[in-house]
Amino acid sequence: MTGPRRTRRGGGAPVAATNDEHVRATPETPRVRVLTAEERRAFVDDINARMAQLKQQWERSGHTDVHALRGALIFLETHLPPWVFSGVMQWLKVQEMQPPYHGIRWLMVRAARIEKKLLAEEAYEYVSKKLANTPARAKTDAIMKSFQKVESELPPGLRLSPQRRPRRPRVK
Repeated sequence: MTGPRRTRRGGGAPVAATNDEHVRATPETPRVRVLTAEERRAFVDDINARMAQLKQQWERSGHTDVHALRGALIFLETHLPPWVFSGVMQWLKVQEMQPPYHGIRWLMVRAARIEKKLLAEEAYEYVSKKLANTPARAKTDAIMKSFQKVESELPPGLRLSPQRRPRRPRVK
């Protein structure tokens, strides 16, 4: 072997060598320099700009964009306890992997009510039977809750169910 760098027998990290005959078993220290005040300001400004973009992305998505949330969380990692950061990241990963069962159920109930002209309760039962052997299976009450969840997130003009009017106070 030639050169000042050698590795340990286990194939680990390179070690610093004083010469070819004597090898110290200490890893090389990375060279780090302190940022100037101007570089620090530029760094902080860049992070703030990126966080603002992520916030806009999150708000435009109707608070559903997991990627924007994960990006912001990564910027904030050093300010959070490790268990909080890893827990929230794991939770976001699980949420992202969840199949869109509510949407599937909503579409099927909507189709049953419009195309088959079923009443709401009949549509929930029909969809429950149709989804019986699928991963999106659910009892009628869960189908109803999924349908209502998606409906409540839609703009009023796209909803199938009419919006309930607020109660008027009784006139005495």
